[in-house]
Formats: sequence, C-alpha cells, structure tokens
Amino acid sequence: MSEAELSDVAVALGRVPSGLFVVMARNDAGHETAFLASWVMQAGFDVPALSVAVGKDRAALDFVREPGSSFTVSVIADSEKGQVGPFARGIAPAADALAELPVERTGSGQAVIAGCLAWMECRTLDSALSGDHAIVVGEVVDARGGRDDAPAVHLRKNGLGY
Repeated sequence: MSEAELSDVAVALGRVPSGLFVVMARNDAGHETAFLASWVMQAGFDVPALSVAVGKDRAALDFVREPGSSFTVSVIADSEKGQVGPFARGIAPAADALAELPVERTGSGQAVIAGCLAWMECRTLDSALSGDHAIVVGEVVDARGGRDDAPAVHLRKNGLGY
C-alpha cells in the first residue's frame, strides 16, 4: 500500500465514531485495573452480550480474557469526558488504577465509575485474537442505566493508532 493510500485509509478509519468507555476488572488476587476503551459494541440479544477490544499489550487483558472472568464497562457521558484523562495516557500495571476516581461497587463488588451514564457488569464468555487486539465477549449479568444524557463520542485523526 502506498503512503498516499495509507494516509487515505488512516483518515477514513479515523472518521468512524466510537464511544468512550472505562473498563474495570479485578483479578483473583484482588488487584484492580482499568483502561479506556473505544471499541465496545453490543454482541448479542439472547444472551445479552458486549464485545470489547483490548490491546494485546495491555496488562488488563490477563484480567478479562479467560471464560468466567468478570469486568465492568462504564459508559461515559459527553459532559464527563474529563474523567477519562488518566486512562488516555495509560496506567502502569502496578499502579492503583482507581486511586483518583470516584467509584461505586456493583452487587458483586466490581468497580464502576460513580455517576456514569450507564454501566454493565459482564462475565467473559470467550475471546479471540485479532491483529493487535483481542476481542473479549462478555455476557451482561448486571447493569444500571443512568440519566438521560448523550454518551461521549470519539473521532481520531488517524484511524491506524491511538
């Protein structure tokens, strides 16, 4: 692919809108992590399911990829985009990902962003590698809708990188 074609591909992919979501998970040792996700999509009606794309190099992938793992997806409102700043820069694997965030707990104790537009708690059904990401599919086992507000939408200038 020529540089001009690559540029056209990058620009075109960057125009595909995606949401802004914070995915949180806790491992068996009780360590919690979180990351910013923009590739989240409903993946089923019966069972209700979500798919989340997770970079293969993210430490959080080990928290969510195995069937039976739990994770939450907090939907960020357009008016709350400022809350995702720490996640956009990435969080070191040993860092306390939730230290500076207002969090609430689901019935099972998983963390979600307090006051977010909506949240869903998922149990991993399956995962598959796809290029530089893994696609994790989780059954939605608990959820809470939020206020009537617009979700955050994100456009990238270059659809071939963050």
